[in-house]
Amino acid sequence: MQEAKRAIEYLLFESGISNYKISQMTGISPPVLGKYSNGKSDIENMTFGNAIKLYNCYLQLKEEKEIGNKDRDLLFGRLFGVCDVFGQLVFEKGKSAVQARYMEKFQRKPMTTFAKIHEELMNYTHKFGDKEERLIRLFDQIVDKIGIESYDDRPLSDKWLLGFYKQRHEIASDV
Repeated sequence: MQEAKRAIEYLLFESGISNYKISQMTGISPPVLGKYSNGKSDIENMTFGNAIKLYNCYLQLKEEKEIGNKDRDLLFGRLFGVCDVFGQLVFEKGKSAVQARYMEKFQRKPMTTFAKIHEELMNYTHKFGDKEERLIRLFDQIVDKIGIESYDDRPLSDKWLLGFYKQRHEIASDV
């Protein structure tokens, strides 16, 4: 039972998988998932049926390697996807999107380019609300998965684009 609880907590709070995607996979409505992931409802009080659906979702994603995936190129792609959505939320109208300004540079020098994008985004902390705070937590989770040994400027393979578009799509539906 504790294993299932830890799996559900990981899925909702740490995996970086959007509530939208979890909803599509489980049939649990996004508002219900939002109550759990925002802490408004205690997961220990969820229905047994929802617990089973979420645990099965966790197992399926783990099997598909979407949970626990340590592929450097995919993770850097996910990071860039978060940056792109983040920029859309905080940049003033008329400012070029992160994707338009940094996509080519990011593939060649991901660490240096991410540091530059991160610095630029942090200049907008005065605009941060709940959505931006969730994206900051997602930054933390992805960077943690990259690990110190892979956080460097080696060029990325084209596989990074898969991580980018997939992550951007998933979080764009949540924000």
